[in-house]
Amino acid sequence: MYLTEVEKLARFLMNPGLTVPEVCRFLVLETLVSLKPTSLYAAAITHEGNVVHVGSFGIPQELIKAWGTSPLTIDVPLVKAVKSDEIIVVSKNQMVEKFPGMDQFDVLNTQWEVLLACPVLPFGLFSLTLDVLPEVDLEMELFLRTVGLILAANIERSDLPLIAAENKVKLRTRLDLKVLTERQLVIRALMEKGFTNPAIAAEIGYSESLVRQETMAIYSLLDISGRKELLERKPN
Repeated sequence: MYLTEVEKLARFLMNPGLTVPEVCRFLVLETLVSLKPTSLYAAAITHEGNVVHVGSFGIPQELIKAWGTSPLTIDVPLVKAVKSDEIIVVSKNQMVEKFPGMDQFDVLNTQWEVLLACPVLPFGLFSLTLDVLPEVDLEMELFLRTVGLILAANIERSDLPLIAAENKVKLRTRLDLKVLTERQLVIRALMEKGFTNPAIAAEIGYSESLVRQETMAIYSLLDISGRKELLERKPN
């Protein structure tokens, strides 16, 4: 269903000299238009454990400056998305009730109805403000995560070094992106013990679809073709 949108995004990114704000604008006005977004906020995770802005569209710069950086210890949707590796969807009416930490951010007075935060690990995340509450099924989740990975790759390729210098923080480098997350290390260890995807899902308490997604990410990060090659590389 979303292949056309991904193809259009890929073709757009072939244009030379694109900036991160231009990519964010295209995502809001073209790629993700079916969700009726009003803004997009992209952030990276620093080595100090903070969430820092790296690109956006539809958000006043003075508001972004006022937000500053967010430590991974506060109770806000963006942090929860990163820590749980889950897409978080919350309406404005329920925001403070579910996330008391949002009291410190001047966002409730802006025009939006729903906030969606999508993790893009280990890089960071992106969030959308929407006019309507979306139904995030598995297909949409995979679409959003794919868009997030494409956005992160574009940021890595273009403006990230400049952004890092401006914010005086050390953002994750391409080398860091080769490191497996804690959950991926657990899944890898279970795979090496001979566990199937359903067995892994039952063991760690996640859905089979998420386990399958993580195994594909592991293959990509380790630059291997699949489970057979993983087992061949297993230390004796």
